[in-house]
Amino acid sequence: MANSTVLAQALVFSLLNLAQSSSLFADQCRPAGEDSGRQGEDPSDLQERQPTVNRQSDRRAGVFTDRLNAKQMKIWRAMERIVLAKDSLGRLLYPELNSVYRWAMTSSIPIHIEMAREQNRWAYTAGECLFDKQPDSLSNSLTEITVRLYLTAVDQAPGRRIPGEQGFLPFEGLKGEKRYCETLAHELFHARQAISHPKFLEMAAVQESLNQELLQLVPLLQRDKESARKEMMTIRDRLNLLSDMMEGPAIAFEQQVWKELQARR
Repeated sequence: MANSTVLAQALVFSLLNLAQSSSLFADQCRPAGEDSGRQGEDPSDLQERQPTVNRQSDRRAGVFTDRLNAKQMKIWRAMERIVLAKDSLGRLLYPELNSVYRWAMTSSIPIHIEMAREQNRWAYTAGECLFDKQPDSLSNSLTEITVRLYLTAVDQAPGRRIPGEQGFLPFEGLKGEKRYCETLAHELFHARQAISHPKFLEMAAVQESLNQELLQLVPLLQRDKESARKEMMTIRDRLNLLSDMMEGPAIAFEQQVWKELQARR
């Protein structure tokens, strides 16, 4: 099962509101450069972290980065420098981001980190959280979680408002690794929901099914716009009901992380 971030849904819903083809947002996207404001690592934090990061695919708890290649590991290390950054008095610069990272490092379920290319995925999926359960199990017993980040989509996501746009805009004012950290925080929050709330996985399965139906309708906007629009509106209404219970808390947490990151650009 996969739980896509709110970015994909938000962009599809914007397509509905604008009544345009699916290529419109590609024109509005702009690539973001690397974040030049990287923070330094605290040696004591590194000593605490190293025994917890698992590089072998065994069944111990915590975060696993063994699926990342050398280039991706450099990105991950840059993200960790942001997560662990402190000021001159030793206070965390990004406490909300750090809190969900610390939770993941001590999670009772293995959490694998991936940075994937956008193959067979809609270009605006910034990240997803996949949940593996015990085979043939009637329960929601998790065996592992995979957090997958789509860095190209994150880089190209709009970070600037269009006239009249209101509400929270993911990645606004952020570049590079800070955008990746915002996405990571959102997906790790979903991982925590999956472990903490028994009904979350059932809702995630329904949400993923509806997301797939929604994305499959996007190409039809160019051929049968009115029919596709009506179907997408129906799916949107169902997704909105789930969003209040699932995405609402994750978006609220992501917004808190964004505020931290944006305040120290």
